[in-house]
Amino acid sequence: LATEVSQISSPLLVELQKEYARLVNEKVKYESLIAQERTIDPKVYELELKNQSGRIRAVQQRLQEEAQRIANTSMVSDPLQIAQNLIGEVLALETEIKGSSARINALREVVEQYERELSQLPGQGLELARLERQVEVDRNTFILLTEKLEETKIAEAGQKESVRVIDQAIEPENPVSPNKRLNLLLGALIGLGLGIGLTFLMEFFDDSIKNPDVLERMGLPILAIIPEISSKEVQMRPLPLNGNGRGEMSPESDGSESRLVAHLDPKSPISEAYRTLRTNIQFQKLNSKHGTILVTSSTPKEGKSTTIANLAITMAQMGSRTLLVDTDLRRPVVHSIFNLKKDKGITNYLMGKMNLQEIVKPTFVDNLFAV
Repeated sequence: LATEVSQISSPLLVELQKEYARLVNEKVKYESLIAQERTIDPKVYELELKNQSGRIRAVQQRLQEEAQRIANTSMVSDPLQIAQNLIGEVLALETEIKGSSARINALREVVEQYERELSQLPGQGLELARLERQVEVDRNTFILLTEKLEETKIAEAGQKESVRVIDQAIEPENPVSPNKRLNLLLGALIGLGLGIGLTFLMEFFDDSIKNPDVLERMGLPILAIIPEISSKEVQMRPLPLNGNGRGEMSPESDGSESRLVAHLDPKSPISEAYRTLRTNIQFQKLNSKHGTILVTSSTPKEGKSTTIANLAITMAQMGSRTLLVDTDLRRPVVHSIFNLKKDKGITNYLMGKMNLQEIVKPTFVDNLFAV
């Protein structure tokens, strides 16, 4: 029976089956179009769907009738009514299967189309979000500019009503500012005042001795006033190369001998000042049996070595046998002034390694010896 049923066919039945499949496919595509295009009027697509459903039912009815007719004609030799019913049901089921297959194919196409559209959604979504943000920014900017424009119009209208030119401005012959003469005068006065004030301030905090009157007010005796030996005078003063035969000024000397003004330039005012110092010291020591003079100061490089060397020379020049002892154990200078070797000195005597005769050295000045 199944074989016979599968062989039952007619051109009209095949045509109706194709028509049924086509109508089902069109209905599915139309439903997909409606899902995408939301601008279609609901009444329009409901009417169209109703018409398509009506055509499908009509074709389906004709398929059933044709299948029933074929079943009746093909089973005339078989008196069994049940066989006739089975043939009709089989044909109806085949028709339903073909319609369902057409619907499945149409739905598959719709699914594929949706999948293609879904694959494009991420990029389109980002672009849509960016465009929406840009629209929002442009809208806010437009609103802000519109408000500013209205405010400007209001301000302009108010100014036109309240401002008017009374007199035309006249260009001055001289600039109002800056006043150069006044600035120069003020600058000069301020500079002069600052200079004078700074001078008085420096003088107030300066506690050095500038003249002998300060010492006299303090009750200290003044033995002599020695002028300062400038570096220019030291460079211009010629140096003798030979002494008295017991000492010698070497050409390789470092120039310290140039400070011996009392020996190199006896007639200079500085030499006369040292002789005055010598004379006053002698007057101070008339009643003293000691012949020792100590020269010192509070800070380095105040002229101790120069003073004692020239004073010793003036003592020797008057015929007195004079011994000059350099007791500066840290920075001795006397040996360089008189160009003596620094091989033995007062330290050797104090440590008991040498006697006094071994450390005393003659100089190029008569009657003057140095340790």
